[in-house]
Amino acid sequence: MLALLGCDAYNETEPSIEQIRALQTRGYFERTIEPLRIRIDRGERDSEVLLLYGVALTRARLYSRALWPLKEAARDPEHFVPAMMQLASSAYATGNHDLAIEILSEVLDREPEHFAALRMRTFARLHSRRDYEGALEDAERAIELNPESMTMLAPRIVALFGLKRVEEAKEALEEFAELPPDPEAADSEMTDPIHALACVARAKLAEEEDDLELAAERYDGCVERFPSQAIAVHEAMEFYGTDQGGKGERFDEILKAAYDAAPDDRSFRIAYARRQELLGNLDEAKRVLEEASAVGLPGAKIDLAGFLNSTGDVEGALEVYREAAAQGASGGAFLLAFGEALISAGRLDEALAVADETGPDSHRAFIRGRVALKRMEYDKALDDLTQGVLLWPDNAVARYYTALAAEGVGDFDRAIEEYRTSLRIDANAADSRTRLARLHLAEGEPRAVLYILNYQTQKRESLRATDELALLELEALAWTGQAEKLPPELEARLARPQLWGAAVAALAKGVRRRDGAEGAVAVIKNADRLNLRSPGAAPALRELIRDLAELGKASEGIEYARS
Repeated sequence: MLALLGCDAYNETEPSIEQIRALQTRGYFERTIEPLRIRIDRGERDSEVLLLYGVALTRARLYSRALWPLKEAARDPEHFVPAMMQLASSAYATGNHDLAIEILSEVLDREPEHFAALRMRTFARLHSRRDYEGALEDAERAIELNPESMTMLAPRIVALFGLKRVEEAKEALEEFAELPPDPEAADSEMTDPIHALACVARAKLAEEEDDLELAAERYDGCVERFPSQAIAVHEAMEFYGTDQGGKGERFDEILKAAYDAAPDDRSFRIAYARRQELLGNLDEAKRVLEEASAVGLPGAKIDLAGFLNSTGDVEGALEVYREAAAQGASGGAFLLAFGEALISAGRLDEALAVADETGPDSHRAFIRGRVALKRMEYDKALDDLTQGVLLWPDNAVARYYTALAAEGVGDFDRAIEEYRTSLRIDANAADSRTRLARLHLAEGEPRAVLYILNYQTQKRESLRATDELALLELEALAWTGQAEKLPPELEARLARPQLWGAAVAALAKGVRRRDGAEGAVAVIKNADRLNLRSPGAAPALRELIRDLAELGKASEGIEYARS
């Protein structure tokens, strides 16, 4: 056995598979990496060897290197479930909850009563905060399979709160509080997540009862006790990011503490990098993503490439995608992101070649549709994208591009429906809100515009996030005669000097719809702080000239243009 503990004796005394298993059972995972690698390098591709190698790499936090052996091991029906569960655990541990859900769903397709898979998928769905219904179904199914276990009660409570079934959640929380400690949970690797969920449930109860001071106190307690538990961190950040919680500094403190506590967690890393990008700290955002990419964390290269692409470094993004591909990255999500970057760079033929490599038909159809859209082949784009959304109905971005294609062929009813669906799925995934508002304005439906601009999903996303949305809202309010008293947030955004000319123009357009050209002219001529000679007033000047021409006063409009 001493031969297993050093590095010099492998050629003389090679450990047997039984000895390797024994070492892993005792927790010596890293010591098994080299002997397993030697076996694989000489061509020994037995599925058990691959599984043990993947497990060892995962426990050593070498996640990217673990992907290939675990995927290969999963090809053997005998080792499919343990290999896939290891892949799911890696994805879950590093905050890649969507990937964990995808893998666990494959496991449950084969073994519908796999308790550990149901439990982990419940937690992953809660962490994603997009599928409370699915989380509740998984939790209740797990409770049905193992009614003696109390580990799924807290997840069920949080799912009920997420679905706004407050009375049921309160009743379940009271029952949970009265239960004795669960000895099974005490030895479970899910102990901290369960306790974090129970903590969050109590905070949510205070929030639902409008006791915001108590809610803040409880959320603070949750993140102090569980700084690396995603459910505690994300729920606390969501609370402090709302109008009720409303403390931006506390939001940033919680996010930074979470990232520092668990830099390997992909959800924290992405959230922190995006926050730094939003605050203008691009170097810090890039540093965080580059460090994760350098150590091979799952998804890190895709995240870095996405950041580079979004900040205009398309060539840098493509270089990172190609590095990832050379290192064995594959799968639909990677190829889809790679294809999108190629489309952004105008390399459409190369993007089509990537489409041919993708596994899921939905991804292949999506890339082909995007290429056709870029080439303004709207009929083909709509056909391909329609096929994509049939196979991928809950993807907000796919719905958005389908709507663009529908606009291209003049099918505005279809476009409106697709934009609405995109907005319901994820209001921040694309500019569906803006384009839908424009279509409703063009159709003469200002009240529909106001509804869309103020629509919020369960995520309670920030409204009026762009100047264009604010201008559209002002135009619709003026059209419906509601512009006398604006919401404070809207008024503050529109009053900025750089936007004032466009704001006066939007107000005039809305008034024109309601009171005609004379009313619009009066708005512009009487506007405070508007110097029609300044470049910033150009939008208002254009509207004034147009309205004067409509009133038969073209010469006056020409004078304004010359001045």
